[in-house]
Amino acid sequence: MAPGLFAFRGFVAEGLRDQGRSQGWAKGWTEGWTEGWREGRVYALTHTLLRLLELRRIALSETDRERISSCRDCVLLARWTDRALTARTAEELFSGDGLPRPSGTPAS
Repeated sequence: MAPGLFAFRGFVAEGLRDQGRSQGWAKGWTEGWTEGWREGRVYALTHTLLRLLELRRIALSETDRERISSCRDCVLLARWTDRALTARTAEELFSGDGLPRPSGTPAS
């Protein structure tokens, strides 16, 4: 096996390796944690919304389910979750969100 950079010893080499490890750890912690937190929030909001709609017996088309499942916008998912408390149909849930309707769905 080739020695690579880890074969170099000495005060300067050890210091540079330690600095690289520290910077890598800090970057991984902040970026990884932030991205992981956001993905966790999206997951929680998506599943809460789908469960709430199921409990309220609001029928969803496959297109509606895909629209919810593919959404990565926490603000929009939270808005839909709020609306799911009072909406009677999927049409009411999605109305007024300012987004174009997915192709293949009738206009209101």
